[in-house]
Amino acid sequence: MSNALRPTILANSIDLPGREAPILNPDVAVGLVGDPVEALAAALGADTARATTRALLHQLYAHADYCVLLLGAGGEIVWENPAATQHLAAEFESLRGRLFGELLGLDPRRYENVMRLNRLFAGELTSLKHEAEWHDRRGEERVFEWWHTRLAPGIMGSGEEFACLTIGFEITSQKTEERRLVSLADRDPLTGLYNRRRFEDNFEKILARASRYGHGVALLYFDIDNFKLINDLSGHKVGDEIIQKVSQVLKQSIRATDLPVRQGGDEFAVVMDEVDIDTVNAAVLQFSERLSSVRFRRNDRLNSISCSIGVALYPEHGSNVSQLMANADMAMYRAKSESRSNTNWVVYDPSFTDLDTLSEQVKWKDRLQTALREERLLLFYQPIQQLKDGRITHCEALMRMIGEDGHLVMPAAFIPHAEHTGLINELDRRGVDIALMHMSQLLVQGRKPRVSVNVSTKTLQAGGFYEFLKQRLEYSNVPGELLTIEITETAAIDGVDKMAELLHRISALGCQFSLDDFGAGFSSWLNLRKLPISFLKIDGSFVRHVTDSPDDPLFVKAINEVSQGLNIKTVAECVEDKQTLNTLKALGVDYVQGFLIGRPMQRLHDIFR
Repeated sequence: MSNALRPTILANSIDLPGREAPILNPDVAVGLVGDPVEALAAALGADTARATTRALLHQLYAHADYCVLLLGAGGEIVWENPAATQHLAAEFESLRGRLFGELLGLDPRRYENVMRLNRLFAGELTSLKHEAEWHDRRGEERVFEWWHTRLAPGIMGSGEEFACLTIGFEITSQKTEERRLVSLADRDPLTGLYNRRRFEDNFEKILARASRYGHGVALLYFDIDNFKLINDLSGHKVGDEIIQKVSQVLKQSIRATDLPVRQGGDEFAVVMDEVDIDTVNAAVLQFSERLSSVRFRRNDRLNSISCSIGVALYPEHGSNVSQLMANADMAMYRAKSESRSNTNWVVYDPSFTDLDTLSEQVKWKDRLQTALREERLLLFYQPIQQLKDGRITHCEALMRMIGEDGHLVMPAAFIPHAEHTGLINELDRRGVDIALMHMSQLLVQGRKPRVSVNVSTKTLQAGGFYEFLKQRLEYSNVPGELLTIEITETAAIDGVDKMAELLHRISALGCQFSLDDFGAGFSSWLNLRKLPISFLKIDGSFVRHVTDSPDDPLFVKAINEVSQGLNIKTVAECVEDKQTLNTLKALGVDYVQGFLIGRPMQRLHDIFR
C-alpha cells in the first residue's frame, strides 16, 4: 500500500483518502490522548453513546485494506478487522487472545520493540511506531510498519477495556526495493572499503589472472578481538569508531594495488596480488605494529585493539575463492586460540593436526552467527516445583536453536562450539534478553515470573556482564529479584575470589544465583561459602538412581544437610517418576525439576498462568 493511500492520524481526527476533511473537527476533542477512537467517543458524548462509538469504529475499519487491532492491557489482541485476518491469520492461525509481540516473529528488533510497547501499556508513552519482519509459511519475507496509540481508560465504556489502537501497513515491496538499491552500491558506507559483493567479483578476476600468468596471491582474513563485547559495553558509536580506525590502519599498511574489503560486522579481508610469503609477512607485521598504537576510550580509560589474522595462499591452499576463504578462516581461528591480547597471525597449513576440529568450528561459527542474525535462538522453560506444598515457584530457561531444516537443535550440540568460537558471550546475552522480554510481558499483566537463566564461565570471565545485566534490568523494568543466574560448579570455583567479587556485585542488583550440576566436580564447601548462592542443583547423576543405589541417597542427604546449614535451598534435577520424587522429599530436598514435573515449554505464560 503506498503512502498516498494510507489514512493520516491527526491529533484528534482521522483523515481518510478521498475525503475533503477529517471525520472529526479537532476542536471537539479537547483533552484527549490524541487517538482517533477517543475523538469519536468525545464527539458522540456520554456513556449512552459508547455502544454507538464501538459500532462506528468497527464499521469504519471493517473495509480498510490495512491491519487494525485493538489490544488489551496485557498486550493481547481483543479485536481485529478483516484485513488483519487476511494478512496475518494464515501465518498465526488465530489472532484473538494472542500477544501482539508474537506477531513480531523473529525480527531482530523484536526485543527492543516489545520493551517499548510495554512502556506504552504502562503509560510512559502515548504513541509508538516501528517496523517488524518475519518469514511466512512459504519462506518469503514480509515487512509491516506498525503504529500504536494508547487509549484513555474507559474510552469504550465499562466492561470492554482496550489499552491500545494498533494499525499496520505491509511495506514488503518498498523494503525489497530499498535493499535492491543498497545492494547496487560497491562501497561500505562506514569505512569506504569495498563491500562483499564487489570483493568476490574482483577476487575471482584476480585468481583468473594469477592462473593465467602463474604468480602468487595471498588472502588475509581477520576480525577484531572481543568486538561484540566492546560494542555492547561502549555503544555502537564507539564500535563504529573502532571499525573506522582499523580500516584506516589497514589502508595505510597495504599497497595501492591490494584489494581490501569489509566483509560485515568486524570482519575484514585483503587480497594481495603478485606476492610471496615474505611480502605478506611484512604487510601483516606493519599492520600489527600500527594497530598496537591505536586506542579507544571506555569508562575514562584508554584501551587497545587487537586482531586475529588468518592467511591463505594461492595456489598452495586453494584454487578458488571459497576454498581460500574457508582455509583463511580456519587459520584465523588458530590465530585466535593462540592470541594473548596482541595481534596474532597464522598461515594456513594443511598439516594442522586439528584440521577437522577447526573445520567443524568454522562451520558451527557460520551456523551460530546465522542463528543470531536471523533470531533463530529460542528459550524453552521447564517448571521447578517446591516439594513442601507442590507449587510451581520458578522455572529454568533452556536455549534451543532452530536448524536450517526447521528442526530444533539441542544445546548439547551447539553450546560447546559457541564456547570454542567465542560466540558464547553473544548467546548468553541473547538468552538474558529473551528471558527479560518474556518476563516483562507477564509483569504488564500483573504476574511475577521467576526465571533462572544459564550463563557460561567464559561470559562471566570476559568482563562487562555486570554492566550489561544492570542496563537490561533497568530497560525491561524487571525487578532483579525475579531473575536467577545459573552457573556451573566449576565456573564458580575457578578463580573463586575474583568470581565472588563479580557475583556479589550482581547480587546487589537483586539477582540470585543457582549453582548447577553440584556434586559432579566435588568442590570444597569452604569455597562455596564465599559465594552468594541461593540455590544448589544436585547433579542428575546422583538423582537418577537415588531409589535403587545404596550410595546416591547418602550423597543427596549429605549435600542437602550441608546446604541447609549454609541457608542454601536444594534443587534435584532429572526427576522422572513418583518414586524418585517421594524419596527426595523424604531426604529433605527443597525443590525438584524434571519430566515428571513438566517438560520444557516455549511459552512462559503456560507456567505462570
